[in-house]
Amino acid sequence: MSIEDTRNWFAEAVPDITKRNQVCQLGVHVEEFGEMLDAIECPKQAVLLAELNAKVKLLANALKQDPEATVIVKDRQELLDAMVDQIVTATGVSYMFGMDVVGGLKEINASNYSKFSNGKAIFDSNGKIAKNPETYFKANLTPFAGTDPFAGTDPVIA
Repeated sequence: MSIEDTRNWFAEAVPDITKRNQVCQLGVHVEEFGEMLDAIECPKQAVLLAELNAKVKLLANALKQDPEATVIVKDRQELLDAMVDQIVTATGVSYMFGMDVVGGLKEINASNYSKFSNGKAIFDSNGKIAKNPETYFKANLTPFAGTDPFAGTDPVIA
């Protein structure tokens, strides 16, 4: 499974995009950035990291939950550039930390597709994609997490 499979999953799950879908998805994207911040430590920048993470979580929740939240795209080309660059830099971070991002994406895609029933998205009462209890499985990323080539060494970079 590939990034194209991820895009196709969204096309099946949300075929009729609304402004609210756009804002909510941006909130989910920001939330994932916050989850990355939760997964790391930066000892010399701990205060800055904590402050940023708190603001990221506030923004993510506001975008996901506030029905009045709006997003105005000021420059579509710059937004696309930023989105694609995030894919590239996330791939680079995964590579630098010894992770298999390609395998991880396949596993996440398979898990997301397992939510579907007969190839179609099912929704809960809140309009969120529900997990099909007969087919859903949680992604197992352990085989793809790899080993940090610098684990156990001095964290200070010379």
